Amino acid sequence: MAETESDVFDADKVAAALRKMADEWKPSPSRMTLKEKLGQPQILAAIKDWKRKGANNVEIVAGLETLGIKTTPQSLNSTLGAIEREARGDGGAKSKRERKAKQTASSPTTSTGTQVETPTTGGGKPDSKPDETGGAKPEGRKLTKSPSMGGAFNQDEL
Repeated sequence: MAETESDVFDADKVAAALRKMADEWKPSPSRMTLKEKLGQPQILAAIKDWKRKGANNVEIVAGLETLGIKTTPQSLNSTLGAIEREARGDGGAKSKRERKAKQTASSPTTSTGTQVETPTTGGGKPDSKPDETGGAKPEGRKLTKSPSMGGAFNQDEL
């Protein structure tokens, strides 16, 4: 068989057709994330307007559920915060929870950024009173009664 012009593969035509399909394609609403749904400019503007008028997240979530968008007040709040941070250009900013976790995990530091050293005794613990159970400091107290044995032993008998 002889090949004709119509049988030849034309990559430019295929690419042009695929670009046209991509431009016309809309994602299925069920496959969109909450951030993608709420990030639509008209939806975001409507939610902000609703909040300005005094609605709280619980009321907004109830309204969104009637429209087929299921979420929780906490998820709505964090999603709107992420959208707003991204719009400001702070897309990579850590959430308050992440910042707080990092602060509690770090050790105490001075104003120069060096670690604070705590004074210690021979045991490696900070200076403190002897424990309430009658334990002795490294120098030691004379043991006259054993706290755990109710005074059954005397220092002279040991």
